[in-house]
Amino acid sequence: MHVLSIEDIELIVHMIETESAVTDFSKRQKQIDNLIKTGYVRPLAGVFVLTELGRRTASSLQTKSYVRSRVETPQVQAKPAEEAPALETTQ
Repeated sequence: MHVLSIEDIELIVHMIETESAVTDFSKRQKQIDNLIKTGYVRPLAGVFVLTELGRRTASSLQTKSYVRSRVETPQVQAKPAEEAPALETTQ
């Protein structure tokens, strides 16, 4: 089982969302090398593209809970508590 870092997840999800390839290999050399070794990315004519495994993994991880950039702080508005109806007491 391979463990993906948050940066790896963000990269492969970004690649599937934008349908683009990685062209800037020099800044991400270690990350791309690791993704190639684990089978998520493959070189193709000077760029790096997702493999079928990479596409399936990215699709399953396309949720707000996994991708930092997609996490939004929910805006909760406090509502005043409704008063309970008065109970009639009989004695």
